Amino acid sequence: MKPDTSYQSETDQENAEFIHEEMENGESSFDGTTSKTTWDKIRGTADRFVHRTIETAEDIALRGKIELEIASIRLRLRSLYAKIGEAVYRLQEGEERPDPLQEEEIQPLFQDVKLALADLTREKQKLVDLKKRERWTGES
Repeated sequence: MKPDTSYQSETDQENAEFIHEEMENGESSFDGTTSKTTWDKIRGTADRFVHRTIETAEDIALRGKIELEIASIRLRLRSLYAKIGEAVYRLQEGEERPDPLQEEEIQPLFQDVKLALADLTREKQKLVDLKKRERWTGES
């Protein structure tokens, strides 16, 4: 049975007949709706999954990089503290100076410690910011 095309223009009638023929032959055609096909839904889900996986991998890599930097700074601080301790002991016990902490030899080490502590604070803040991000789901 052909659709009633008396109210349509010639082009619309041809389109309607073409769609009717496709439907009779079992071929699918556009039905005028905007619903997605199953394949489009699967592809959309896969795209979201891949995008989310990439974001998570980037976050994990960034977290690892930040934690590695924090560990490096902590090692540097330990080394500086050891140098300060040795110098203070040497100046106070070996050379018997009254206030070894004010010596010119010690002051640059204090400055290095201050810089390292500032670096450590900055890296810890980066880690806190990363954990606050909405897409971060890792455990600390």
